[in-house]
Amino acid sequence: MPIEEDQLVFDHSRTVSWTSTGPFHPQMAKMSGREVLEAIQAGLLAPPLLARVIGFHIVGVGDGQAEFALEPRGDLIGAARGS
Repeated sequence: MPIEEDQLVFDHSRTVSWTSTGPFHPQMAKMSGREVLEAIQAGLLAPPLLARVIGFHIVGVGDGQAEFALEPRGDLIGAARGS
């Protein structure tokens, strides 16, 4: 990210769309963690907003484990370390 006269210049942007998880809270409260993850993976519940922002998704859910994948993005490394 370029710096001009001691001020940061934000030269990248990203637009994110998401579905509110509010309507699902009562339903999720009755589910196990595994059931919630399986419902998100199946598209029955909305994923967390952070998943949309950084691009991760559920690959698999099993007994005592869950596997996630992160979409490779060139800008994610710089964002994570602050450059």
